[in-house]
Amino acid sequence: MRHLPTLSILLQGVLFAVILLAMVFVFYGFYKQDQPVLMQESQPTPAVTGEPDVDVPLGEAGTAIPSTTRVPLGQPTPTSIPPPSPGSPYYPTDQTNLIQDSPGLYFDDWSPSSDAILIDVFNGNTMYMPDNGPPYPVKMLFDLKLVILSPTATPITLEANAEMGQWSPDGQKIVFRRYIGAGRAELYIRPGGKIADADFGLFQWVGSDTIAFGRDRLLQRLSISNGRILPALPLDVYVIGRDEPRKAILYSPDGNWLAYARGSQLRLMDSNGLGSHILSEVFDNTGSHGLGRANMAWSWDSRRLAYVESSPEGYGILKVFDINSMQSQEVVRLIGTLDRPAWFPDGNALMFGRSAGSPIADILVVTLSDHQLLQLGRGFYPELSPDGRRVAFQRSERDLWVMYLGH
Repeated sequence: MRHLPTLSILLQGVLFAVILLAMVFVFYGFYKQDQPVLMQESQPTPAVTGEPDVDVPLGEAGTAIPSTTRVPLGQPTPTSIPPPSPGSPYYPTDQTNLIQDSPGLYFDDWSPSSDAILIDVFNGNTMYMPDNGPPYPVKMLFDLKLVILSPTATPITLEANAEMGQWSPDGQKIVFRRYIGAGRAELYIRPGGKIADADFGLFQWVGSDTIAFGRDRLLQRLSISNGRILPALPLDVYVIGRDEPRKAILYSPDGNWLAYARGSQLRLMDSNGLGSHILSEVFDNTGSHGLGRANMAWSWDSRRLAYVESSPEGYGILKVFDINSMQSQEVVRLIGTLDRPAWFPDGNALMFGRSAGSPIADILVVTLSDHQLLQLGRGFYPELSPDGRRVAFQRSERDLWVMYLGH
């Protein structure tokens, strides 16, 4: 019985060892949880930096509009805008270089029948301009030329020292101007002759019988058939030098509405000068290129006006104002400068240009039903023909191209 105390002591030692070992395992587990997990080294995912080349169109209050260029949030924006599909009315089927190596030209107007173009071609002469603010001391002089679309198109000189030709809506007459110095011009029509002395500035057909033009810093309206002068409107359309992109006028096809710009403000009023309504405080006409061009366009039914805005963040914005609702809706927003909006005859889509820092601009189409954005091609100063089947554009100020659309 003398060995029992020794056995008891041994059992107590074993139990103590077991408890101690268990405590070691518990503390070791906690220690492992606090240590970093070593994994196989992988390549870091590159970050997306810089502005995307193509932006997702935005709608009112920043909501996204469905578009072929729309991608899920956080994904890289596509670097190109898709072309129209074959069979689409906007699908480019061919293009022709009508003029190349010109001494310098401006597009003026499509004929109402869409088979001829008026252009101004520099004739090598210049005249002194008044030094009341313009950034150049001389004015380049142009010849008004006609280009009939054909495989062997050759410009035909209609008038020497003449510019800014515009066809009447019925296609029967052409109005143009001649600069006579000191900020003054003379207006002429073909067939016919001189019809008015005018300020050197904007003018436009209102219907096929009336011409609106500036004289003595007022907007005058002259009936061609009877020579009657309608009451003048208090709008100064004299534009020269740095004022060129800051003023614009555009009558609706039915002659009932007049949109006009002063600086960055775009307004709308009826043809008698009543009911002035501000459409935009950030209207952008800087990319209009050429006296008389405007970054706005009436639909053929005179019920909607498309126009271009700019934002401090560097976006160009295309909007449409509706006469019935007296409200504007944003159609597309892209990085860069937008210009030359034009309606397709059915009113379902708009063509416009976009410059975004690349050497040559984009010619784009946006459909109004689903806001699909499509690219027709590349070029500057696009001009859509009245039938919606041709696009005149330039790749430099020395050439003229025509793109053919649809079947």
